[in-house]
Amino acid sequence: MQLGATVGGFYDRIGTTATAHGDGFEFLELSVGGDAVRIDEIDTTALADRLDELGLDRTVHLPTVHPYAVPVTEIRRAALDYQTRALDTAAALGASKAVTHADTDPRDRGDETLLADTVAELAARGHERGVEVCVENLGHLDKGFDIWTVGEAAASAGVSLCLDIGHAYLEVGNDGLDAFLGSHADLVSHVHVHDARERGDSHVPLGSGEVDPTAATTLADHDPTVAVEVFTDDWRLLWDTAVRFRSAIRSEKTKLE
Repeated sequence: MQLGATVGGFYDRIGTTATAHGDGFEFLELSVGGDAVRIDEIDTTALADRLDELGLDRTVHLPTVHPYAVPVTEIRRAALDYQTRALDTAAALGASKAVTHADTDPRDRGDETLLADTVAELAARGHERGVEVCVENLGHLDKGFDIWTVGEAAASAGVSLCLDIGHAYLEVGNDGLDAFLGSHADLVSHVHVHDARERGDSHVPLGSGEVDPTAATTLADHDPTVAVEVFTDDWRLLWDTAVRFRSAIRSEKTKLE
């Protein structure tokens, strides 16, 4: 299980996050476009060289603004083209995977066919560039499709999932997460790990909230990449979350065996 951490658009944190714990994190996830960092401001050559110097693989988070799973054709086309520009950047950086949000206008969030068709097209564009597109759940938000719709859309479109553990907890709880993975774990190629609380807190270190990481034990059989998505620049909290998650699902799997 390859462990990494998200740095968002804070590229200045790359060095400290990567090197603070010896041979710890194996990759970093960088946000591209949207409100994180403008695509045309990214020096892909310099950034890729920096990551190579540190011996780091990389994944990318595609823009989180301008939902593209919308029924208005002109808007959908423009949004997909913008996402494709971000995919070009991901490819130039040598990223293996690109995470995209499964979101839309709240009035259209139940349209599974629209979501499936749109992410299938985005994934095809990613495939052309050698980047695996992974669709992330955020059904706890008004603009997000529910986790079951995301799972079924990904299955019908032949697209990978980025399972966000904290988002899933806020939507369906620990039991719901376990149930979802019972039928969709094979689709999960990438994972975002953070803790959350029912009152709405999210992206806090694992162990400080109510998420039971053993609900994700099934993932141990599928070897996804795992990115810690805790909103802090304290590498100790990031690494502690990574170790807690890996240890929890491995020890629980051993018990079950």
